[in-house]
Amino acid sequence: MVSRSEVSGQFIRTVAEVDRFLTSIDFGPGLGACYPWTGGTFDSGYPRFSLSDARRTSVRAHRYGWKLLRGPIPPKLVVCHSCDFRLCMNMWHWFLGTNAVNSADMVAKGRSLPGVRNPAVKLTDADVRVIKYELLPLVATGSGRTCRGQLTLQAIADRYGVSAPAIRAIRAGLTWTHI
Repeated sequence: MVSRSEVSGQFIRTVAEVDRFLTSIDFGPGLGACYPWTGGTFDSGYPRFSLSDARRTSVRAHRYGWKLLRGPIPPKLVVCHSCDFRLCMNMWHWFLGTNAVNSADMVAKGRSLPGVRNPAVKLTDADVRVIKYELLPLVATGSGRTCRGQLTLQAIADRYGVSAPAIRAIRAGLTWTHI
C-alpha cells in the first residue's frame, strides 16, 4: 500500500515496492559484474519499473535505483552506464551526467554510428561532400540560387530528400563531422 506524504505530496516507497524492485534484478553474475534487469522494458530497451502509485506510473529502473540507493538526481542529469549495458542494475556501473556527457561517452567508446554506418541515414558520404561544396559561398550550381549565387538550404534538402534543418546541421558542423 502506498500513501502520500502529508508534507511534500510525493509518493513514499514501501517495503513491498522496494522488494518488487530488487526481485527484478539478477544478482547471480557476481560482484563487479553487470546485474541484468529481468523485469519489463520500454520500447527503447531501457528497464521499466512500475511504481506502486494509483496510476502505476512507469519510470526507468536505473533512475529509481539511483534515487533509492544514492539519493536525488539533480535536474537535467541522467543516469549513465560506464558498462554500456542498458539493462545493467549494478549501481557501481552508474554515474550522473548530462545528455551531452552521455553522448560524448558513447562516441569516445566507439558506439556511435557516424555517417553511412547508421542504417537510418538518407545521405551517403559522397552526397555530403557535394552538399558541403554547394554550401560554399558564391558557388553557382544548379537551380534555386539566391542572389548571392548560393543554393538555398531548402533547394539542397529537396534534391536529397531530407529536411532543411538537416542541411543546416551539416553546414554548422553538427552532423557528418567525419567528412
